[in-house]
Amino acid sequence: GGMEVVREGLFIPFGQIKNRSQSGQFSLSSTTGDWDQEIYFHDHTLIWSSDGIIQRSFTIDFVILGAAWITFGEDQTIHLCILHEGGINTYDVRSGHHYKIVLPCRMKQLWALDRGLILERDISFGHEGGQPILFHLGHPLNELTPIGLPEHHSIATVLRDVVVSFDQSTNAHSIWRALPIPQTQVLNYESAKDIKFTDEASPIIPEINLKLLQEMSLPAMSPADRSFMAHDDQLILCLFGKGWKQLHAYVLEDASTRMKFSIPAIAAIPIVASRSKDIHALKQNHLKDASDILVLYPDGQVSLHIGQFKLCDVRFSELQGSAIQDLRDECTSRFNVVLHGDAIRYRISYGSGQRAIQDCLKTIHVSTSLEFFAKFLQAFDKWKISAPKDSDWSIFSSFVLSCFPRISTSTSTSTSGELSDWEFLLQSVSHQNLAPFLSNLNL
Repeated sequence: GGMEVVREGLFIPFGQIKNRSQSGQFSLSSTTGDWDQEIYFHDHTLIWSSDGIIQRSFTIDFVILGAAWITFGEDQTIHLCILHEGGINTYDVRSGHHYKIVLPCRMKQLWALDRGLILERDISFGHEGGQPILFHLGHPLNELTPIGLPEHHSIATVLRDVVVSFDQSTNAHSIWRALPIPQTQVLNYESAKDIKFTDEASPIIPEINLKLLQEMSLPAMSPADRSFMAHDDQLILCLFGKGWKQLHAYVLEDASTRMKFSIPAIAAIPIVASRSKDIHALKQNHLKDASDILVLYPDGQVSLHIGQFKLCDVRFSELQGSAIQDLRDECTSRFNVVLHGDAIRYRISYGSGQRAIQDCLKTIHVSTSLEFFAKFLQAFDKWKISAPKDSDWSIFSSFVLSCFPRISTSTSTSTSGELSDWEFLLQSVSHQNLAPFLSNLNL
């Protein structure tokens, strides 16, 4: 029971297996199966692999700038979109169809929305004031449409329908929500009042508007190095900066956002550990990105959090005496620990491989508050340290029984034998002591 960290070995992106000195970029994404989907690209070549097996390889005439998995349309078709110097190539994973998209200007990055993608113009190749910097593409066969964004802002990240920008003139981050614009509605840009179009006679009508949720000005703020979603019974946006040495978490609401907590950190990543995906779906079906948080503290200790609640410290027995430099390349329950330039792949889980224990933990998580669940896991982690060696179930069950307040088992002699089973249960001593039992659990 408890925290389990399994070493999977040295992590080398698939495209670097034959030549480790070759530079390149890669990204990881989760799948419904047991393996990460890896995208690696270098110069003109992109390799999509899973578990060291090539799924698809692409060679393009232009230098590749980025790639991402994008969901298009109401039928939610998944495309591998490749941004390069000449435009975008998309590959429909389901049908195998290819699309080539010519762009009106040079782009430097693409991000996935819930539906479609966002592109950011590379202003180093020239940009006149008032011209759009952001663009939205809802389908490979649709027109590229502009998105209003204030001057001096650049995109820090896009997470589902949340856009985080950084204003280099004020060193402030802004959190926006990307909202679809009804095409019959008179345009009212909150994020930018004027957008110039090259063809005034037939302007391209924007499909997305950015609604400002919050502007944040923190001391010595530089652009966030990492941004991700997590949850602690609420959806939270986490922003981390290596220069800040802080993880800031914001509660996302429909029309606003607010700071919820901060954690000192030199690295932080989202991870699926204490709560399995089916629990996420059961409790908050719309929180598909919901995760725990793995934090590398300034003192070198790695800890697992559910939001602001620290569950336990994570120990890597084979890394004793080695200074962990970074945590990165997370994908569901897998992540990399960086030591002296090498990345070691680990898998993490909280609980036990025994189905009975997992079912108990799921029941406690669903039926109690998150704070109670976190305290329960903290107490269980401490219990295991002093518990005698035994089976996982014996250790877990002895811990659960130790939490129970001792209740008298004496029964009333006046209980009638004519009571129904339900009436007998309601009049039992155990039922009468249920309320004080729940309030007096020894956690």
